[in-house]
Amino acid sequence: MRCSRCDAENPQGAITCFNCGALLTQGFAPPPGMPPTTEYASPKRKTPWLLIILIFVCGACLLGGGLLAAVLFPVFSQAKKHAQSAHALANLKQVDLATIIYTFDHKNKLPDLAQPIALGEVLRPYLRSSFFVRAAAGYQWNQALSGARYDGIVDAGSTWLLHSSAPDPAGLYEVGFVDGHCKQATKGDLDAILARPTKLDKDDSGSKKPAHS
Repeated sequence: MRCSRCDAENPQGAITCFNCGALLTQGFAPPPGMPPTTEYASPKRKTPWLLIILIFVCGACLLGGGLLAAVLFPVFSQAKKHAQSAHALANLKQVDLATIIYTFDHKNKLPDLAQPIALGEVLRPYLRSSFFVRAAAGYQWNQALSGARYDGIVDAGSTWLLHSSAPDPAGLYEVGFVDGHCKQATKGDLDAILARPTKLDKDDSGSKKPAHS
């Protein structure tokens, strides 16, 4: 059988040219049971639907995962900040309560709050770990209460005892009061709390002092 492209002679029954590889459509004898044809047709390729679907699903998952991360990341970040802020408040409350317990054990007299570094060592028996001892030295203390009698403080619920020196991750300050309660405040609220006068109706000797109006 002669190839129409390169004019090469091929064996009888060949499908493609041994020389150039072209299809030999002339004189092709189909196998038994196959309808005669004058043209050899190559088998059709099947469309890779499974691969297309797999690529589509992977793309959708990647896109959905990116959108989900973009939505949830700020939420998780904010939750982490609030958790750290709550932890900071709990730490300050431990030191605040330790100071009040110390006061009750020392004839209702507050320690020397003008020396916060030494104050941490003074409060060590009332604190659970050395972490709180270091924390006590880092807080800002109300020095107007240094050595004052606890029962001589007017309106202990609104008189601040200590506060954090810097804002926590949520941007809030922790404030502890003489009566033992603690709360968080913004910078403006903290300034308002610190502006309140510290009122004492007794000095260390027990004599009466005029209360500020």
